Amino acid sequence: MKVIINIAILIIIEYFMIDWFIKGIYYFIFKSNQYLSFTSPMMHLSKYFVIGFTLIVLFRKYVTLTQAGKVCSLIVMVILLFSFISTTFWFNAAGADKIVKHRFGWANSISWEEVDYIATNIYHEQKVAIENESPFKHSKVKEEYMIHLNDGSRINVWNDISTVYDLHRYIVDQEIEVKYLTESENFDQNFAYYFDDSLEEAHFVFGVR
Repeated sequence: MKVIINIAILIIIEYFMIDWFIKGIYYFIFKSNQYLSFTSPMMHLSKYFVIGFTLIVLFRKYVTLTQAGKVCSLIVMVILLFSFISTTFWFNAAGADKIVKHRFGWANSISWEEVDYIATNIYHEQKVAIENESPFKHSKVKEEYMIHLNDGSRINVWNDISTVYDLHRYIVDQEIEVKYLTESENFDQNFAYYFDDSLEEAHFVFGVR
């Protein structure tokens, strides 16, 4: 029973601490604070790979496995480790001097001269109808601050409204073309609850007049 309790405590600690550990890596190694916007869209998955890895290690420690079981569990551990590294080092960043697209062990540094235009958009994700679901429950909000490059590729650098607001001020000051894809007419009705005290900043980012 004591072993089960200790394992449960370890899993809980990992669940709540992994994100902070990864953010520390971003801050101290990749200098995330030096960018106007820094986003890691797959970071939330990393904790689950760490927890899975831990459970396999503990399973191998406390359960007697056949040779085939040892090999299979080792393969799963390698896959989980690779997945953790992949999701952790998958991020986009935009600063005054450059844009960075980082994938696993490869980083692509892009200058603002390579940017064609910026497109901002926000919308509610389509929901699948579920019986007895409250009609007043909001569907998930999806935000995009998409940097379109001259080569046709694009990078979404949305992090949160405060950082993107600062980035957008820089974009406007640099007179880079911006395409606002969100309709202004019903913006407050649809998103005032979401931005709350940052509604004015949202108006600026999404071109609401």
